[in-house]
Amino acid sequence: MTLIDWSVGLATVFPAAILFVELFLYLPIVDNVRIVGHNGTKALKVLRSHGISDHWKEKVMMRYAVAILAASLKNAFYLTLLLLLFSLAFFMTGLIFYKGAAEVSHRLFEPRVQIMAMGVGVCYAVIRRRISRHRSDAQYPTSSKLLHHLALDNHVIRRIAFDIDCQFARSCRQKARIDKPVFVTGLPRSGTTILLEAIYSTGMFATLTYRDMPFVTAPIFWKVLTSKNRKFAQPKERSHGDRLNIDYDSPEAFEEVFWMAFAGEDYIKRDWLEINEIGDGGIHAYRKFVNNVVLGSGQTDQTRYLSKNNNNLLRLHGLKRAFPHAIILLPFRNPMDQASSMHAQHKRFLNMHAGNPFSLRYMNWLGHHEFGLNFKPLMVSEEVIPRYKGEPETLAYWVRYWTCIYRYVLAHHISDVIPFDYDQFCMQPGESLRRLSESLLLEYSMIEGFQESVKPATGYAQNKMESSLVEDAESVYGYLKKGMQTI
Repeated sequence: MTLIDWSVGLATVFPAAILFVELFLYLPIVDNVRIVGHNGTKALKVLRSHGISDHWKEKVMMRYAVAILAASLKNAFYLTLLLLLFSLAFFMTGLIFYKGAAEVSHRLFEPRVQIMAMGVGVCYAVIRRRISRHRSDAQYPTSSKLLHHLALDNHVIRRIAFDIDCQFARSCRQKARIDKPVFVTGLPRSGTTILLEAIYSTGMFATLTYRDMPFVTAPIFWKVLTSKNRKFAQPKERSHGDRLNIDYDSPEAFEEVFWMAFAGEDYIKRDWLEINEIGDGGIHAYRKFVNNVVLGSGQTDQTRYLSKNNNNLLRLHGLKRAFPHAIILLPFRNPMDQASSMHAQHKRFLNMHAGNPFSLRYMNWLGHHEFGLNFKPLMVSEEVIPRYKGEPETLAYWVRYWTCIYRYVLAHHISDVIPFDYDQFCMQPGESLRRLSESLLLEYSMIEGFQESVKPATGYAQNKMESSLVEDAESVYGYLKKGMQTI
């Protein structure tokens, strides 16, 4: 075997071996082994005991046998699944280096390849353990980065995960009743996150949370795999530095991962995001995905789907086609304050992406192009395109961008959306929540308590700029505030 063969073999084996180790450690395989050992030890003690009657020995031994069998069957399932996923990852990588599927399949069963896989896996597990001892407080340790890369940075893996999830949904022989789903969409820094949290606090909605990461397109399957190994953490402020705390159970905007898997090439361009016209196939797949999210919640009360996704501004017609009775909320804010906030976040993420390349890749994997080095404007008109490279680093650009986006919605989709006034929400949270509950067809008592979580909006010092920019923005803002459906 030549040096080139060894190099190619290692390059092919490496991602599959890493995935195997990470999922092996993530799944409760070791716990099940302990269960088998613990019950086996107790069973031997019972058999050797002379103080226990044969009648009681039979009863106790049956319990131990059932526990041992259950744990063994679970591990047999997990290990079979791991081998299948290892083979799939090897096959996907092998197509890059070898000639065709037949050669990749042949290589997979070669003893030297399997030995290489074992070696890589063992070495990685040892290195991972040593790193974790010194980096236990790291937000994204190396192992987590690799798992996210494997799960999110490949359209094929996303689709395969979705297909597996659909099989699980079919095996459950259940179909969720999707009753008036709610979509929160708009430009960032308009209160989309706190509006999402307010609606989610009612307990009536199923949505994606941080627990669904990184296999976002397989909410049912991933929950089954991780149900015995749930993680918990103290809430902490998110990377935006906006006083909003999150933990594993916090709802978040992960839905775009689905759209990237099924329509990414249609709307994600080099310098912008185009309006995403969804075909019948995409509509059908999206209905399945929403069904899986609702079923995956495991809560019988959560019969309604909830989504926060700024990019849904590009597919408002498609959302209405998929769910004609959907309620689409459009949060907005005083244009100068919202533009100032977007401008500040853009500069914040430019610095973050420059100093932390993983954060840039992470945002790309999630389809978040709102700020930073991967900023891509929503192409609703040519006016949103920066006129020169550094223009997004100026406040004037974000004022113009705000005006273009909300003017587009007013011109083409005002009958599809319900504007939500974030400034009014912060000043009079009780009244805003009351009107919101009416729009969502909910009892006010379900959401009334959330007003205690509402904080005053952050104000920004206003810089001088072209009067025409400000006038255009204020004109659009006036139409939004006067809208008949405005909350």
